[in-house]
Amino acid sequence: MIPYEQITERKIKANGSVHEYLCDLVYASDELLVIAYVMKRGGTLPGIGLTVLPGSVSYGYFWCDRPYNLYRMKRPDGSIIAHRIDAVTGVEWTTTVLEYRDVVLDWWLPASGGLVAEDEDELAEAIAAGLLSEADIAAAEAARLAVEGSWQGIIAEAEAFEAAHLAPTGRPLHAGQESP
Repeated sequence: MIPYEQITERKIKANGSVHEYLCDLVYASDELLVIAYVMKRGGTLPGIGLTVLPGSVSYGYFWCDRPYNLYRMKRPDGSIIAHRIDAVTGVEWTTTVLEYRDVVLDWWLPASGGLVAEDEDELAEAIAAGLLSEADIAAAEAARLAVEGSWQGIIAEAEAFEAAHLAPTGRPLHAGQESP
């Protein structure tokens, strides 16, 4: 078994607060970073009210050149609970830290289907309060266009990646320079 390396996911919110999560590094290349966060306690997903069982895993997909990221939330048996796409900017990573700025907008996609937009009011408030730069606002709008125009393609791309690179356990199929 290949041991995972740890990486810190550092999310910088519009109000300047910083949220950090210790995650497993699943895959890294120059363009894509995939991390996993095991939800040990379970609970309820905010915004859509779906139940998460203890041991469920959230796989985070981060691209250095896209205005969004993707979380694929899976039950312990590997079935999908939901997807969440966040508008982000400034995505950068090293071997130990993934850092990005959250530019407020989020979209939920429950396994049952349907795109649910979140935080439109919060985005308007952050803009009015001067918490977002012009670049942040442009990234949020670019994410809106990309997600609302092709969320199915974003998910299909992640599914294809997993089929090609990850075993059903979420571990890389082959150890190599780009996988732990």
